[in-house]
Amino acid sequence: AEREELMRGYRAKMAIIDEFAPRLISDTVEIKAMIEDLVENTDLTLTKADRGKFMKILKGKVDMKVANQVLSGMLQ
Repeated sequence: AEREELMRGYRAKMAIIDEFAPRLISDTVEIKAMIEDLVENTDLTLTKADRGKFMKILKGKVDMKVANQVLSGMLQ
């Protein structure tokens, strides 16, 4: 009985977190569009020298593992 009570409490906390926590974008098409938008609207270029700048801007908005893969593909 105590375990069920704990699970209800945990589920309630997770529901609150899911509602208010920002979602990280993991769609490769969306991430590629964001990178292309940065190239058009900033002074960044698709070079290895600017890779860190792209990653810094995208941090907290996208899944960084996916962003790294997309950016690597775009730099080739």
